[in-house]
Amino acid sequence: MSQLEIRLETVEGKVPVTVIHVTGDIDASSHQNLDAKAEEVINGGAKHVVLDLTANTYMSSAGFRSMHKIYTALKGKGEGAGVNLLNPNDEVKRLMKAMGFEAFFPTFSDLKEAVEAF
Repeated sequence: MSQLEIRLETVEGKVPVTVIHVTGDIDASSHQNLDAKAEEVINGGAKHVVLDLTANTYMSSAGFRSMHKIYTALKGKGEGAGVNLLNPNDEVKRLMKAMGFEAFFPTFSDLKEAVEAF
């Protein structure tokens, strides 16, 4: 298992978008870091978030709970608020489909498209 690293970036599209770049595993031992960072940016006023999973190597059920927490926190932030996913791996996509998550998490393979979708 690899250590989870999180890097933030703000990208200007039609609206300001916070990109949470995730590197490594999101699992029972690391998901709290993602939860805390997402809570920090959302409490700081972010309404549009891209969760960049390009460098995510593994996601356990704890990672999916983190995704759900981010979705739920943004849901109450007004019209157009939400979270888009960037480059989830095939296993994450398969599990998202099995759990019905794909209906709630628009998925993109290009950062610019993910940002412009807001």
